Amino acid sequence: MQALGQFLSQTLRYPPDAQRSRVQGRVFVSFTIDKDGSVMDVQTMNKLGYGTDEEAVWVVQKTSGRWKPGMQRGEAIRIKYNLPINFTLD
Repeated sequence: MQALGQFLSQTLRYPPDAQRSRVQGRVFVSFTIDKDGSVMDVQTMNKLGYGTDEEAVWVVQKTSGRWKPGMQRGEAIRIKYNLPINFTLD
């Protein structure tokens, strides 16, 4: 999880429209990790707007192939995640 946080902080870009409008908040992204570690079915659970939703989906899709699939009885399985992504201005 620490590596995921570091990846998000290095890769996530604050959308210019959101910066100009001083939009801050949290976008919840729901996605599934497939048996091969790829990301699929990415969607936002709530909307902040101003490009934040699209950026959150984009950054989660960039993690595809870097996940370890869930394991059950020694077999790889699909697993669903809900990830909060924070947008805050300094």
